[in-house]
Amino acid sequence: MGNNFHTPWTTATTYIPEDMNPPLASLDAAITKLKNLIVHCDGAMEYHPLSGFLNWTAPLRFIFNATDGKACANYVVGGGIQLEDNEFAYVDLEEINGQAITVQKAAVAAGSASNFIAFNRIVLGYRNAVSNDFYPVALRQPWPTSVGS
Repeated sequence: MGNNFHTPWTTATTYIPEDMNPPLASLDAAITKLKNLIVHCDGAMEYHPLSGFLNWTAPLRFIFNATDGKACANYVVGGGIQLEDNEFAYVDLEEINGQAITVQKAAVAAGSASNFIAFNRIVLGYRNAVSNDFYPVALRQPWPTSVGS
């Protein structure tokens, strides 16, 4: 069994709250943050495949469930980030409502330790090395407004 989101029990673990609660609490925190994450932008988002530049013209907003069960919002100011081949863009959520966070990037290397598994890390998307295409993960373009609505 993997232990990406919890502390594994040992043979010394007993079925008492002091042993049982910490690993289950860390697992609960991981599931809570990923459940029903809302990501949106107050402006336009663009990706330029030749340069690898991903930009947004207004704040990116992240609405998620905090571990206390309340809705929490973080934001990234308008800006952008340049992705090289095999890099992904991400944010690390903070459980402080209204907290400004930053978009960061990291490279992916198959077979190496995962750098995108942190329970509060949200991957926005990935730049493919062969096509230079951007593959969104948490980012989605908005639905256009219907004519006549």
